[in-house]
Formats: sequence, C-alpha cells, structure tokens
Amino acid sequence: TATTARLGYISKMVKKPGGGVYISEIVYKDQGGYGSLLRKIDDQGNVTTIVGKVDKANGNSNTGYSITTGKRNEVVLPLVFRIAISPAGEIVIAGSSTIAKIAKDGSASIIAGTGKFGYKEGPALQAQFNYASGIVYDKAGNLYIADAYNHRIRKLDPKGVVSTVAGTGVAGDTNGPAGSAKLEVPWQLFLGPAGRLFFSTYPMKNLRVLDLKKNTIDVFYSQPLTKRLKQGPLSSVWINLGISWGFSLASRKDGSLLYLERVYGRIFQINAAKQVTLLAGDDIHFPNLGN
Repeated sequence: TATTARLGYISKMVKKPGGGVYISEIVYKDQGGYGSLLRKIDDQGNVTTIVGKVDKANGNSNTGYSITTGKRNEVVLPLVFRIAISPAGEIVIAGSSTIAKIAKDGSASIIAGTGKFGYKEGPALQAQFNYASGIVYDKAGNLYIADAYNHRIRKLDPKGVVSTVAGTGVAGDTNGPAGSAKLEVPWQLFLGPAGRLFFSTYPMKNLRVLDLKKNTIDVFYSQPLTKRLKQGPLSSVWINLGISWGFSLASRKDGSLLYLERVYGRIFQINAAKQVTLLAGDDIHFPNLGN
C-alpha cells in the first residue's frame, strides 16, 4: 500500500483517468538500487510498478536521455522522464530525445524522435528534439512538447507530424505572436483553462503563457524585485520557479490555479483577478522569502 511502499524521488505526477495517479520515480543506491520507474497509485492506496528497472548491483545502465523500448521486462527508462495522458487514456512518456507510448502490457514503443539530439520537423519518427522538458495533451489529441534547448514549443499532431508552435530557435525573452516570440529554455508545461499553455523560461523568473486560441505569448508572472509577500497581488508575491525542482500547476472548476512550489513546500491559489492566497506550507525554513 501507499503507506508501506518505499518510494524514491518523485519527479512528476499526473492524474490517472478513472482515479488515482501515475508517478515518475527515481530510485537511488541508498534506496536499494539505481534506476527509474513508472508507477501507479490507485484510489485505495495500492502502489504498483507499470514499467522500469532498478539495478541493485551495478546501477541503472540507462542514466542518460533515451528510452529503451520493447517488452515490459526489456524497457529501461531514462533517469528523468515526463508523463502525459492522451484523451484516449494512453500513457505517453518523454525522455530527452524520444517520446514513447506505454501499452497496457507495459511494453514501450517510440512515437516521436530519433534518439539523437537535434532539431527537425515533419514525420514524428524522423523529428528531433533537444531535451523535451515537458509534455501535455489537449482534448483534440495534440501533444505539446517543451523543447528546452531548441528554445521552442513543438506539437505532435494526431496524424503523426511534428511542428513548431512557438519560438524561433533563438534564445530570448520577447512576447507577441507565437511564431516570432523568443523563448529561452522553456521548461515544463501545463494546459490550463481556456486553452492557455503555461511554461517557465530561463533563468526561471518568469511564468509565461501561450494562448492557443490567439496564438500569442505573454508573461503571466514575474518574480518581483522588491516586494516579497506570501499572498496578495500576484505581482508582489515571490514564488520559486526553479529549474532543478520544478513546479506543478492544477486548475479548479472556478478557473483558479493551484501552484505547487516544490522546493519550499508551499501551495498557492491564484484566482482570475491574479490574487494569490497561500493555502498550505510556510517559510519557516526559509525566513527571508516573505513577511
């Protein structure tokens, strides 16, 4: 069960259709081995491993970026991977240079990428990525990909074609039409209400948003230089957007956002008027964050 299972470092969690969650987990040597696992926690608290290996003797041979595909007992996951759930309920994971689909029997097959870093558009199995730092599906079955070191946001459509939807490939920090806006290391993705695709950009001081309906990019949040409040107007609240620990966003039925700030253990609610309420956590271990 969840209370007795031993879990490693959880790098990503997504909601499972029908209840429960999927998690990507890194297991380190002091936890009994070395490797990466895709696991499921159901509503009853049962933890099961869907795919992945932990090498107790020699460490995981695939600590890099690729996904070793094949039958369930042959699949080796990269050390860090991302998870998305398709509208049909399929599990899709991204290493850094490839994207794979996990079948019900635990086998894995590549659906995009060549396994080599680069930049190439077109048919999915010929396309190239340079560190896929986030993936998310929309209701139409388009898979959006944060292609970090290509400084672009890409799309894999249901026909199996990869294209760029935002960014020029030149690192920068400009807004406006998505095709001409400049991004610098887009990191993680969250598809919020009204077709707004949220992501952070280096040096992780801005949370930006791609409006998929208007095809424009704007800044949703920037860390304030002076005021560092715990709650109040979003423009005056200091929230960590760290690249190492990352963040998680969720939306509520009223359209407000929940922001999980992993590194400091705080949860914020951001309403439509950009008013922030601290729902959980405090800065007891980080007394200089706010007052």
